[in-house]
Amino acid sequence: MEGLTTEEIRELQRELGVVADGLIGPKTRAAAEKLLMESSSIAAAQFNAEKYSDVLNSSGIVGGVDNIDEPVDEPVEEV
Repeated sequence: MEGLTTEEIRELQRELGVVADGLIGPKTRAAAEKLLMESSSIAAAQFNAEKYSDVLNSSGIVGGVDNIDEPVDEPVEEV
């Protein structure tokens, strides 16, 4: 996945007609798959497959690249 920002994910979700929460999950993927399957032509299917490739090729719950926490470099205490 190239990495979409949260706002880019929300825009795709609005286009797909799902809740624009900025997280790619099963409902967003299902809407993208439905759109792809219902494409009116091969050209439309190819366009949709490319446009929604980050959604279609994801798994689990995926947030925008701008929402990833920076790694924390702190010592770990042994218990």
